[in-house]
Amino acid sequence: MKKIGVLSMKGGAGKTTITVHLAVAAAQRGMRVVVFDTNHDQLSAVVWSKARGSGDPVVVGLEPMKLAGALKAAALDGYDLALIDTAPNAGPDAVDVVKL
Repeated sequence: MKKIGVLSMKGGAGKTTITVHLAVAAAQRGMRVVVFDTNHDQLSAVVWSKARGSGDPVVVGLEPMKLAGALKAAALDGYDLALIDTAPNAGPDAVDVVKL
């Protein structure tokens, strides 16, 4: 499974927009896609998914500390691509996303 983290220290830089556009484009090409929204203060990708009203791509809100386990589970479930939407910072959570 491929993994892409979308990170920026600045809010409003387009992290969520890029993430969901990549997710939809990949899903339209037949890939099984999951988006992990780790910006627990806003959960913008989760809000987008609910407003869109479609379960494809799958969008899951979770705390950054649970990301490693969620990525392992997604790989076992046969997902082709995991996209990670992050909070605007360069703190420990961002470092963990980059390492994963």
